[in-house]
Formats: sequence, C-alpha cells, structure tokens
Amino acid sequence: MKEPEGAANFLGVLYKRHFQGALVRAGASAVMWLFALAAFLLNAIRIDHFIGVTLAVVYLILINPPTLLFLKRITQIRLYKYASLFINFLEILGYTAIIYFLGGIEAIYLTSIYAAIITYVGVVSPRSFPFIIAAMCSVAFSFVVLGEYFGYLPPQYVLLSYDPPLVDQLAQLVVVIGLLLVVAYISSLTGGILKKSRDTLKVKNLELIEKTVLLQEVERDLRRAHQELESRVKERTIELKEANDQLSAEIADRKRIEEALRESEEKYRSLVDHANDAIFIAQDGMVKFPNPSTLALTGYSEEDYANTPFMNLIHPEDQEMVIERYNQRLRGEDVPSPYAFRIINKAGEEMWVHLNAVLTEWEKRPAILCFIRDITSHKRLEVQFQQAQKMEAVGTLAGGIAHDFNNLLQSVLGYTEILLMNKQVRQYASNDLEEIKRAAKRGAELTQQLLTFSRKIESKLRPMDLNQEVVQVQKILQRTIPKMIEVELSLDGDLKPINADPAQVEQVLINLAVNARDAMPEGGKLIIRTHNVTLDWEFCKNRLGLKPGDYVELTVSDTGHGMDEETLKNIFDPFYTTKDVGKGTGLGLAMVYGIMKSHEGYIDCESKPNEGTTFKIYFQVVEREKVTEELKEDEEVKGGSETILLVDDEKPIRDFGEQIFSRFGYTVLPVSDGESALNLYQEKKDEIDLVILDLIMPVMGGKKCLEWLLQINPNVKVIISSGYSPEETVKEVLEKGAKNFVNKPFNMKEMLQVVRKVLDE
Repeated sequence: MKEPEGAANFLGVLYKRHFQGALVRAGASAVMWLFALAAFLLNAIRIDHFIGVTLAVVYLILINPPTLLFLKRITQIRLYKYASLFINFLEILGYTAIIYFLGGIEAIYLTSIYAAIITYVGVVSPRSFPFIIAAMCSVAFSFVVLGEYFGYLPPQYVLLSYDPPLVDQLAQLVVVIGLLLVVAYISSLTGGILKKSRDTLKVKNLELIEKTVLLQEVERDLRRAHQELESRVKERTIELKEANDQLSAEIADRKRIEEALRESEEKYRSLVDHANDAIFIAQDGMVKFPNPSTLALTGYSEEDYANTPFMNLIHPEDQEMVIERYNQRLRGEDVPSPYAFRIINKAGEEMWVHLNAVLTEWEKRPAILCFIRDITSHKRLEVQFQQAQKMEAVGTLAGGIAHDFNNLLQSVLGYTEILLMNKQVRQYASNDLEEIKRAAKRGAELTQQLLTFSRKIESKLRPMDLNQEVVQVQKILQRTIPKMIEVELSLDGDLKPINADPAQVEQVLINLAVNARDAMPEGGKLIIRTHNVTLDWEFCKNRLGLKPGDYVELTVSDTGHGMDEETLKNIFDPFYTTKDVGKGTGLGLAMVYGIMKSHEGYIDCESKPNEGTTFKIYFQVVEREKVTEELKEDEEVKGGSETILLVDDEKPIRDFGEQIFSRFGYTVLPVSDGESALNLYQEKKDEIDLVILDLIMPVMGGKKCLEWLLQINPNVKVIISSGYSPEETVKEVLEKGAKNFVNKPFNMKEMLQVVRKVLDE
C-alpha cells in the first residue's frame, strides 16, 4: 500500500517521540533500582528481591537499543504502530516484575510510571491505543494479585506484617485500574484534539495548494509576457551595451589618467612637503608655493610671503649677486649652479644657504624653481677647519725652526751662564748678563708657545681638580692685575676631576685673565665659573672635534668693551692682535686654542661691542681619584771625574759644554757627528762613562747613533738632547735605551743635575 505524502516525516516524529520515551523509561528504571538499593540497605527487602529488581532494570535498559534500531528501519506507519505496541508490552512485563519484587500490590505508587508511558504514546497513536496499554497493565496486575492469593506466586509483602484480605487487594487493584483508565482517557482526549487540529491544517493545506496552482498559471502567463519583453529588450540592450562599452572604455581611460595624475600629484606633493630642503617658486620677485621646510628655515608664514619680496630675505651684501643670477636665468643664460649665499630669517639671524635652481613655468609664465639647503652648520665647521689648518701651518713652521732656534738660544744662554760664573765679569756686567739670560729664556718660551698651540708637543695630562687650579690662579691675579678689577669666583662644590696638564691650565687661565684686563682699562669685573655639564650630539655636531659625554665647563667672563664680529672671527689666529705695537705678541689666545686642542677639549667665545666677553672652555671628565701635586726639591749641583762623550753638530754648543763640564771635574770628548761618535766610542768605550747625544744631526741622526751604541754596549748610558723633538720621538728613544732626555735650551744647573743622576744610577 502506498504511504500518503509526509509519511516519512510522520515516522520520523514518532521515532523521535519513542526515542525520548526510551530515555525517560531508562531514567525511571535507574531511579527504581536506586530505590531498591536503599530498601535493601535498610533491610526492607531481602537479597533475592534486590537481585530480581536489578535483573528487571537491566532488562528494561538493554531492551532499548535493539527496539530503537528495529523501529528506525520500519517504513510503514501501520506496521510501526503495531511494533511500538508490542515493544511497550515487553516493557510492561519488566515493570510488572519490578513491582512483584518490591512488594506486590502495595507498590501502587509505581502506576505513575505507567501513566507517563501511556500519556506519551497516546498523543501520537490512535485513540484506542492508550486503552490497550491500560488493559495490558490491568491484566498484568490482576494476574499478580490472583497468583499471590491462590498461592501460585509467593507473597511479596515487605511493609505489612499480616496477609491482607482479598477484598482489600481487589479494592487496591480496582483503584490502580481506574487510575490507568483515567490516564488513558486523558491521553486519548488529548490525541483526539491534536488529530482534529491536524485535519484542520490539512484542509487549509489543500486550499493553499489550489491557490498555488492558480498562481502557477498566472506565473506562466507572466513568464510568456516576460520572454516577449525580454526578447525586445535584449535587442535594444545589445545596442546599448555596445554604446555603453565604448563609453565605459573612455571613462576607464579617463579614470586611469586621472588616477595616475592624482597619484603623481600626491607623490610629488609628498616629496615636496617632506623634503629636508626648502622648495619654492620664485616669480615676479615673490615666493610662491613654499613647502614646510621653507617656512621652518626662514620663520616666515605663507601669509608673510604673500607680502614679502624674495630679495628682502637675502643678506644685503649678497643681494646684487643673487638678483643678477636670477635675471640671467630668466633670460635663459647659463648661470653657475648651485651656489651659496646668506639670508636673514624672520628672527634677524644670518644663515648660509645653498641654492640649486632651474627655469620652469608657473601658471603659464616663466618662473624659477628653487631648492635651498641650510649649510650654516657646514660653514661653521669650515671656519673651524680653516682655523685648525692655520694652526697646523704655523706649527709646521714652528717645528721647522725650533731646533735651529733653540740651538742658537742654547749658545746664548750657555755662554751667558759661563760669564756669570766669572766673578770679575759678574762684578761689572751682572745686570747686563742677567738681561741677556732673561731674553734668551723668553725666546725659548716663545718657541715653546708656538709648539704648544700648534700641538707639536704633547701635553702632560693627569687627573686634577680644576677648582684648586682656579684658586691658585686667583692668588696670582690679585697680585698682578689692577685693583679696580674685581675677581669673582663661582665654583661648583662637587666638581668632577679633569684630565689636564696643570701648567697649561694655569697658562690658559692667566692668558684669558690678561685678555680681560686689557679689555677693562677703567676697571670692571672678572668672573670665573666652573660646573659639571653633559654635552649631547646636538650640541657637539657643530663644534669640530668635540664628542658627546661628561665635561667640566670653565667660564671666564669680563665686563669690558667686548669685540665686534670681525675681531671675533680672528681672535684665535696666531700673531693677530688689536693692541698697540709692543704691547702684545698675538699668541695668547692662539696658545689657549692650541692647549685646548691638545686636551681634546673645546673653547668658544661670545662677545658683542660694549657687552663684555665670555669664554667657555670644556675639559673632559675622568674617574675621580686623589690628585697629588708633584714636589720639586732644589738639588745641589755636584760634579764628578767621569768621562763624557759630547755629540753635537753645533760647535758653540760643544765648546760651551766642554767648558761647563770641565769646570765641574768631568773629562769631555767633543765630536760633531754620529759616525765620529761611534768610532771614538768603539776606541775608548772602557773609558767613556756617559754619552750626551744630540737628536737631530746631519749624516747620522741621534736615533741611529743610539742604536749602534747599544749594539756596541747594551749598558751604555746615553742622555738625549734636542732643540725640538715630537713627543712620540722622545718616547721612542727612551724605550730603546736612552736614560734621560733634556730639552734645549737648558740651563747649566739642570743639565749637571741630570748628568749626575744618570751616572749614579
């Protein structure tokens, strides 16, 4: 028999309900087992009763999987209903067994479980189905009661201590059966209501089907009309599509062009806006389209540029040159490019800029596209580099003449000391000879200054307390500068130690103080300050040779007449002076500059006319450690009887040395060059106790001669003497084996002390 439409869905609903009922029954069975377990533990039932309940519960749970699998395979509604009825009967047998073991007819409370089963299946089954289930339950209960009464089944009472009469048992049975029938009636009534609702829905469904058929006919008519219209529209659409495709292609091309133009404009606009260089258009003498860097460089806003001619920004001294080249470029002539000139920003500051310009069109008229770069810091570094080159040139010159000049001074100083040793000469010409001696020493000091500021000799650096040096210099200044100049100190109490040459630091302070004194002829105030500073990269990048780090800043200020810009540019040049002839050498500030370079520090000067001058000096900081002063004790000049080989290419120095050393008991063997010295030492090495060797000589120099002497006698005692020797050369000869080094010009006492010290080692 063919199943009605929707049979599969209906069977699915029945199966779902049966599956849910199986879960409810399995749960109820487990609850009854727990109840039986509690009764057993309380000795309400015997062990055989508990085992019987357990087996019945296991039966009820295990029967579910195969029955559910069987129902799922059924495809006919009628067969499904009979199979479901049979399965429910099997479950009723299980529940009846449980009641039997738990107490027979006394367990009427379990009828609620049957009621639940009957109600569930009643709403999805024929109206007679609940009554069939109720009848099955009643029959099962009746057999149990009659079986127990007539002795076919052993009595299972566990809560009563007597056998109830048959009438009571029948009354209980009637109550149970009545309750089952009431539940069956409720279930059947509920099922009837639901079925009636279902029939009503079927009628409405038929009406909907009729309307659907009518709508389908209308739809077919509309579809035919639509096809005719679509055919007409299609022809027109093809025509429109061809026209539209052509228009779309044109629009797409235009969009691509516009997008390319927009991207190009954005790209170049971004380049201009984010460029470090100032970029603008110069047209009709005005600045147009300035980028942000232009505004930042000059300090003017776009509104300012609308009313400010470009030439107003150019330094007056450079305006003529810039205007001429601007006009030449507009005429199409060749113009040097790029070139540098000065501008004045809105704050009135002078700045150096580098211009690169090209001829272009702006708003269909000739204009100049300008690229300007700020090179002010480069110019400052260039000035500092030129200053360093000047000092290097002077140093090269100083190094070249130092040796010969010091040899001449040695002769003057040496023979002056010999004359002063003559009592008769000293009696008549002592003052004159002392003046000659002082002049020779001043010449030696001048040579030393030239070598110092040009860094041709190294500073003897050591950790020192700058505050202590300032206090010592203050004592000197109080005795030497006019009393109408007040010296004021402002010293940092926690000043870090610096790495410096104390003697050269003293020279720096004195030179600056003398400079300040000359700037205050009518009196004033000299202020010296010290404090710790930390210099960053931003501060150091425009100051040649200065590195970021911790420094001590020494500030020397005066309230004098100050300096103009031109003077300020040249103050560190050697021999540059604004003083009258005979009142200054022009080496004071140049020497300060050289000393600071040798200390790897920095000196800066700020000054304006009638506003005083301030020098700022930066010394590198070193680890804090105890600063000790070197003590020099006057030693008595002692002579001896040893033999000295005196090697010098200058005859006056050999003669002077021979007289001095002979006067103090030494035997002197003078020679004029290195080869002669080696030959004589080879011949008389057992007699010669000391060699005094000039470092710079023709043919064979002092270093080469020293090497040969050490080969002849590794223990030879040699003192090196020179009018000029770089620090690295001195270190080299001392490391090779020379015992000491003496600078020319030396005084007699100094040389005799060194000779005696080396001989006594």
